[in-house]
Amino acid sequence: MNSIIQTASSATAEPVALYTFDVFDTLLTRIWLRPADVFLNAELLNGQVRWGAGVDRWSARRMAAEARMRETARGGEVTLEQIYQELAAELGWSPEDARRALAT
Repeated sequence: MNSIIQTASSATAEPVALYTFDVFDTLLTRIWLRPADVFLNAELLNGQVRWGAGVDRWSARRMAAEARMRETARGGEVTLEQIYQELAAELGWSPEDARRALAT
């Protein structure tokens, strides 16, 4: 480190400014192999709630709804609320059912 500071100091006539950076490591832990596998768990939970038709194949429906929303967003990001609004329209859910599914 001293050789870098000495080299920088000798190369310029002005004093060397000191820059510091805070670096954080982030650790994500999940119990599913793939991130999309979380939808399989949501499918199980939704089945236990018995919200009516459309709960079967939840994971496939959830991923398809997100894909449709991304197509209409033309490459932009979509929110979870938008995805669940799409699901609610597809499955005929009430706004309360959509809120509960989103919470799950």
